[in-house]
Amino acid sequence: MFCESHADKDFYAVLSIKANADIMEIRTAYRRAALKTHPDKEGGNAEAFHVVAFAFDVLSCNIARGMYDRARARHIVSRTSPGYSSSQSNMKG
Repeated sequence: MFCESHADKDFYAVLSIKANADIMEIRTAYRRAALKTHPDKEGGNAEAFHVVAFAFDVLSCNIARGMYDRARARHIVSRTSPGYSSSQSNMKG
């Protein structure tokens, strides 16, 4: 479900929630975002809807969310470390 390459996406921002949101907040935010982005709705976008759905899948599962949070923390730390360059963000390790 979740892999390290997703750490550069801020799933909390996708759902417009804080990182300490509980499951009810996550569900409510998902429903709101899904209604906005659903491709069957006017102004909807299939790609955006897919990102919203994936964010919900990750954040609603305690195991996947823990993995995401740890990878996200490493990604944030690596981006703020001295010597970081944008070319490193495209490297796979």
